Amino acid sequence: MPIKRLAISCLFAFAVFLSSFGGTLRAAGPGFAAMAGEPGAVEAGFRLPPRSALVPYPSREEALAGGTSSYVIPLEEWQRDSVPEGVRYTARFKVRYAWDNRAVLLRVEDVPSSFGIEVNGEAAGYSQAGMGRTEFDITDFIRQDYNTVSVIVCEAPAARRIGEGRGRDAESWRGRAWVLSQPSVRIHDLFAETSVDGGYGYVALDIVMQSILLNPKEYTVCYELLDPKGEVVAMSQKDIVTGMLSRDTVRFTVRIPDPLVWNHETPNLYTLLVRSRNEGRFVENAAVRVGFRTPCRFVCRTLCDGRRRRGRGNRACTLQGGGV
Repeated sequence: MPIKRLAISCLFAFAVFLSSFGGTLRAAGPGFAAMAGEPGAVEAGFRLPPRSALVPYPSREEALAGGTSSYVIPLEEWQRDSVPEGVRYTARFKVRYAWDNRAVLLRVEDVPSSFGIEVNGEAAGYSQAGMGRTEFDITDFIRQDYNTVSVIVCEAPAARRIGEGRGRDAESWRGRAWVLSQPSVRIHDLFAETSVDGGYGYVALDIVMQSILLNPKEYTVCYELLDPKGEVVAMSQKDIVTGMLSRDTVRFTVRIPDPLVWNHETPNLYTLLVRSRNEGRFVENAAVRVGFRTPCRFVCRTLCDGRRRRGRGNRACTLQGGGV
């Protein structure tokens, strides 16, 4: 009994430490203006590691169809005003009822400078690099009903100090941002590498599962591979037990006979559907497109004095093989 009490006390203390750490970040704020001028300040707050642009869906059918997801809200109708750091863009969104007890993430793309994030007036994160895709975990800042998100684009980025030029103007951002909802144990990322060998198509598939819970959870990770006609040609699943605040990689090796290859004449694409299941219920669904390519060779021919000759650097080329 004393050992059990000690374990519970340690777990509670760790949880208090985590909450106080997040509170310190919120109270102190990332200091956007000062950090933008300091090349060593790469990031701050609740910024997440880079990952693929996955779109979570509540059902298999919606993931396969693509389109709008009820777990994604595009931020629109930005209000722009000037602040000491540069230009501030502010938008509103409403938390949906189905998002209860789920993580809320902010995805921002193609910001032309260093930038900071505020949620409901509180500093939530900072990123030195704006171009590309950046995500923040804003779960702790979210309120019921309506919320405001501000993206503060810095006028004087660190790139000016390290000799890479000023970049584009802070007012040129197009407002590409979304709010996403994912479960507490989520599909964080996936990596798929395809190849063709001996008449078979292979997919080396890694699915990264992220848990933000302090207790273990039993999950089943599943995949389906569908051909260009929508028929399932391969499927499998594995059971995992997530740890405390863990990130686990689930690996599959897929093999299918006679794959339909992708090339410039027949751009065949397969659909890779990834799903997570807990206590018999599918929690999350995501789909990506993959293709199989085969090596090709270029044969170049030209005419010289009326005779066909082969050689390098010729102007007329004929593509042979199964790929590009």
